[in-house]
Amino acid sequence: MPHPTAAQLVYGSVTVVSLTLLALFVAPELPGPAALLVAAGALAAGTAVALRFGAGRRAGRPDAAPAAPAEPDDRPAGTAPATPRRTPADRRRVQVRA
Repeated sequence: MPHPTAAQLVYGSVTVVSLTLLALFVAPELPGPAALLVAAGALAAGTAVALRFGAGRRAGRPDAAPAAPAEPDDRPAGTAPATPRRTPADRRRVQVRA
């Protein structure tokens, strides 16, 4: 399951806070169970907004690039290679300019 983006968290949080404040301004003297119902409704609306916002943004993007196939290794398990493999970036750092 992908993690929510920062925008999803912001939109969901703003929805929860704004709906809760709106309900408290409309009916400031709510009894306990009604206040819990307002809070639960605001949380549900915030979750729905966050999920709805994220659905359109992730539709065309793949989650990750396919991994390159691993090179076969003829060494016995648990042994280190005789010399470390160098990448092109390592080779550039090692070269000495004359």
